[in-house]
Amino acid sequence: MCLLVLVTCFTVSLVSLRPVLDSPESLIPTTQAGSATVPLFNVWTILRNCSFASGESSSYWNAPIFHPHAGTFAYSEPQPLTILLTPFRMAGASPAWLYNAYLILSLTLNGLFAWMLLTSLNCRFPSSLAGAIGMTLLPMVHDQLDVLQLVPLWPGLWILRNILVLHRLCQNPTTSRRQLFWNAVQTGVALFAAAAASLHHCLFLCILLAFASPAFLWHSTRLRFVATCAVAAGIGGALILPWALPMKKIVDRQSFERESELVSQLSAVPSDLLRVSQRQLLPGTSLSGIRPWYLSPGLCRTLLAAALFPWLLFQKHRGPKVEYSEALFLLFFITAAAALSLGTNLKFGGWQPWESLTQLVPGMSKVRSAFRFGYFYQMAIVLAAATAIDSVARTQTAGRAVLRLRVLCLLAMIITSFEVLPVVPRSVPVPTAQVPEWARTVAEKLPSGAGVLVLPYAPGSGVQDFEQTVRLMISVSEISLPLANGYSGFFPQSHYDWQSLIQSPLTARQLADQMQKDHVNLLVCLAGSLPASLEGDPELPLLFSVVTSDDERGLLVLQLQPTAP
Repeated sequence: MCLLVLVTCFTVSLVSLRPVLDSPESLIPTTQAGSATVPLFNVWTILRNCSFASGESSSYWNAPIFHPHAGTFAYSEPQPLTILLTPFRMAGASPAWLYNAYLILSLTLNGLFAWMLLTSLNCRFPSSLAGAIGMTLLPMVHDQLDVLQLVPLWPGLWILRNILVLHRLCQNPTTSRRQLFWNAVQTGVALFAAAAASLHHCLFLCILLAFASPAFLWHSTRLRFVATCAVAAGIGGALILPWALPMKKIVDRQSFERESELVSQLSAVPSDLLRVSQRQLLPGTSLSGIRPWYLSPGLCRTLLAAALFPWLLFQKHRGPKVEYSEALFLLFFITAAAALSLGTNLKFGGWQPWESLTQLVPGMSKVRSAFRFGYFYQMAIVLAAATAIDSVARTQTAGRAVLRLRVLCLLAMIITSFEVLPVVPRSVPVPTAQVPEWARTVAEKLPSGAGVLVLPYAPGSGVQDFEQTVRLMISVSEISLPLANGYSGFFPQSHYDWQSLIQSPLTARQLADQMQKDHVNLLVCLAGSLPASLEGDPELPLLFSVVTSDDERGLLVLQLQPTAP
């Protein structure tokens, strides 16, 4: 059965990404409306992790961007889980192939771990398979397909499965300490995998578990449950903290914080929980509008999930309280995810829960996209819908009612699997990471400890403004050229200084002063991008020497004179 589920989810993943299958070694998928910058940046992140794991880079955090700042790899999600791709990179796999392999594997594992979770709840194969397919095609994952670090939901599903299994183990008086410890080890490893895939998702998941776990604490075995969870948290923390603490220290040193206005813009409103952006199996079952966030996994799935809770409470032939606790756990989880996705829009009188979370939970002040709690809202609804179908299918009936029930359950399974179909993504070409000739020349001329500024510089603050910058980062990643340019989740002040300077009527003297300040020695102008104000500046030949020039390609490389005052 496991192999069948794996093949099914893998096939569904391939079909959903079919535009890139013709050339997976050179194309990666992104959303129809999304910029190419974010997926390309994740390609660079994968290359950076592989470079460190293969020994090509001696420092993990000191990425060659935003020179002269140290620790710049901590300015965004490092995704150390992608280190697992290193053997393929060393074998010659292209950057695009690595990205696609990780994406397809993540989608496949999302479905597989959903099936494992539902199976642990004693759901039978048809309903658990429906849940697995639904998880593989989860709307928000495909709506945000360009944000690769948020695609792997499987570590979170693994954690949820272990918690539900742990609760059942605690209810069994014959459960040994060895079984409990093995559960704790698995949960700790799953917690590490969640953080290694995305610290953002891991943080959100831990908050939701804190809200949902009280559903299990009213049983007499709560001490065993809490103790095992504590051991799991300790194991996970021991694996996570050695790399998470240095990252936190680097980010805190820069005093990065999210502005409240930005968090408010990226918070959902209640109507977003009923809106679906993608193609639906049943048309007309969602709200429309101009809001950017679509948090509903589908109206029918939501109704099926909502039916689970009264069904378990009032059916007489299903009595074990453990099932009520599990349903209550899902209910708390769904409610908390829906509420927290509202971010700063959630208020109770004068109290704003989001503000309290940023004060109490380490790392929450760095979060900007509150609406992404919707990933877990949709995830839990699909699980609850599949569980509801299985509960209904087990109802004891006779005669013609059996046939009607089976038809009803079959339709419900189809809806749970395919109610919302992903929009076909568009493809983005990826640089091969073959180092340009000019970059090798620059690397040879560059003094130790100096950096390189490459023009044109990103013209604005929009994501699309950085596509050329990220392509540059990929193309020179093999030689780790220390760029003053860069793109990340956070930007240091030097980025804004360069952007402001280059957009002004720039003089050679101003350029030389800023380069000296940031220990930048070489200026590379691609595609004839030398600012017009510099071309006739009489000080330019006094302050800079020409390293290489190619008028046909529009290439000019200038080096700051060592005697420049």
